Amino acid sequence: MRRELILNDRQIKGLITQDMLAKWWDKHSEQYKIRNTRERRNIIHKHSFFTIARNSTTLSLASIGAILGKDHATVLHAWRNHESNYKYDPSYRMIFDDMCVSIEDFLLDNGIVPKSMDSHTIDQNDVRDIHFKFLSVSRRLRDKIREIDSIHKSVELKVKRAEALTTHFAGMQSRIHQLENELKRVKNLL
Repeated sequence: MRRELILNDRQIKGLITQDMLAKWWDKHSEQYKIRNTRERRNIIHKHSFFTIARNSTTLSLASIGAILGKDHATVLHAWRNHESNYKYDPSYRMIFDDMCVSIEDFLLDNGIVPKSMDSHTIDQNDVRDIHFKFLSVSRRLRDKIREIDSIHKSVELKVKRAEALTTHFAGMQSRIHQLENELKRVKNLL
């Protein structure tokens, strides 16, 4: 008989480490070019990260802040202002929602099922449907990759042929100049 490990929300939050979040932040900040400045767009990303980390992990405020080189008060400030930012700032809302999806994907990649996908909200048929949809998408992606590879090879062959023709025509052009010079020399001798 197979035993399944059932984790409660607190145990799932405990699986998320500071290193995992730091790794995710490094990728995110590189992708969105987040700098350590006070520009509004940088602050929105940082505050969204602090709020998600505070709600999704059991890490201390100081540990969360240390990922971005901030103290616990900054994390607490971001967390307290989240509701009004989310309500009144559309750019904050969009970034926060995108970041939530991205972190859920990251957690799934690391073997942690996020709260939004736990067994209470998704039944077995939904999982099976999702599985077959992923298989279908995967199959189509592989077909597209093969198609792109064949196009790439075709283009490479055409480029090589064009380069060969270019060098051939350049050689012919220099031969024509040589023959014209020889013809001029012979005319002058007659």
